[in-house]
Amino acid sequence: FPVTIPFHWVDPRVNWRAVFKRELLTTDSAQQRPGIFPLPFAALNRWVFPAQKKTKLVSFLANRYNNPLRNSIHHRLRNLADDRIATGSTGECSNTGTLEVGQTVQYSEILRQSLCSVNVPGAGYDCARYWEILGAFSCVFTYKLDIIVPHPFTDGANILEFSNLQEFDEKLEFILKSPHDVINIVNRGREHFMAFHTSHARV
Repeated sequence: FPVTIPFHWVDPRVNWRAVFKRELLTTDSAQQRPGIFPLPFAALNRWVFPAQKKTKLVSFLANRYNNPLRNSIHHRLRNLADDRIATGSTGECSNTGTLEVGQTVQYSEILRQSLCSVNVPGAGYDCARYWEILGAFSCVFTYKLDIIVPHPFTDGANILEFSNLQEFDEKLEFILKSPHDVINIVNRGREHFMAFHTSHARV
């Protein structure tokens, strides 16, 4: 049955000393309380790949119907009619309830072939795609997350972020006109990612 409880609620019979929250919002005053810690997604080992030749400058693969921003970005990319851009869906389903390797083979291959891949969360505040892109040795081109990420990435240094469609267009133009500069962002992003955001590093 539907209930509303504080996100940090713990059974009062439990003498808790720490609460780990996957999506601890940057605007939530709870982040100031002792004993409450952010614990966002991290990259599973099966998401981490070596460098691969990049045949696309930008890709965006996602369910476009659970966030209007996703659909807007898809149409912006598609309307450019640029062979260096891949957008849409492979038709594969990652939400099967299993952890079998290989269930999203085409999706993973396109990420690895992309210099940058776009991330826009769907129904939540974070998305596994953010971490999959970094694991694919690509630049994550992401809608700015509203959650606290320990050892955060820095826009323009090791990732690219946008907060609205105007910023998206500006960063997209940078990617298309200056791919050699983006390679430096990819390399710095990979270094930071491996140091702080694998599952092992997170633990």
